[in-house]
Amino acid sequence: MADEESQKILPSAAPPGDKPDADGVLNHLESGDLATSLKDKISGSVVASIASLVVAGISLSVLIAMIVIGAIYKDQCPAQPNIPIFLIVGGTVTIVSFFLMIYTGHKRRRGMKKDYDRAKCWCGLIGAFLVVWFIAGNVWIYGTRYKPSYTEPNPFIYCHKGLYLFSFHLLNVTYILIFVILLTCVGYVADHNQDQG
Repeated sequence: MADEESQKILPSAAPPGDKPDADGVLNHLESGDLATSLKDKISGSVVASIASLVVAGISLSVLIAMIVIGAIYKDQCPAQPNIPIFLIVGGTVTIVSFFLMIYTGHKRRRGMKKDYDRAKCWCGLIGAFLVVWFIAGNVWIYGTRYKPSYTEPNPFIYCHKGLYLFSFHLLNVTYILIFVILLTCVGYVADHNQDQG
């Protein structure tokens, strides 16, 4: 009975212990089972690669926008002069960390243990800095009187509208993304535990 089922799945499969002949392999390939499976794997891989490139492109665009907006409006937020600095430094350091992660992955694939460990250490330090920098940005942006004046050049309440709103919404979107990532991880862990038990 088991032999009949294996013959249905792989019509030309050789009995265990015998080597499959070339005709059997060709018949299996022509049946489409392997080709369909391979096609599905390749298309899934292509979709994942394209999605990764899109996310990386959007991320780099936002990071470059942070640097540009921070540099253009560097002296136009006397209510909180650290906001443009937050954008410039945050954007620059995050771009550097992206390229360092790519470099680290390259060293790991090449088997260069010493260089990989050193690069991984730098990634950890930069990650810790970015967490602290993000917290400081929250204090500076949310702490600037909920809505600063966009028209009065009063040094105590004025901040350029584009600079402040970009920074404010950047933090809000970051929190939304963190929430979605955490929710996804919790769902994955719950699903994994359900499969186990």
